[in-house]
Amino acid sequence: MNPHLLFRLAVDAVLAVCVLFGLWYIALPVGAIALFRFPYFMELTAAGFAYDALFGMNASSGNMSFIAAYAGTLSTAGISLAVAAIKGSVR
Repeated sequence: MNPHLLFRLAVDAVLAVCVLFGLWYIALPVGAIALFRFPYFMELTAAGFAYDALFGMNASSGNMSFIAAYAGTLSTAGISLAVAAIKGSVR
């Protein structure tokens, strides 16, 4: 089996476990490493969306901002853009 495919499957498994258990502080660095390795790694954005669906705050949860409900998706988009910029200047 292709070693790149095995690494991608392992990262996907780690992301899935981290999202299910709410370990977003582990999922983000693992996803950032995968963004460096693979040109198209959309699984991180899907993980951010899933994290928001599971643990995101709704509009009626007090005086939290409406943007806080999309923290996972916005953080993955920001990290993806930052890694793309860094990747372009490093390579």
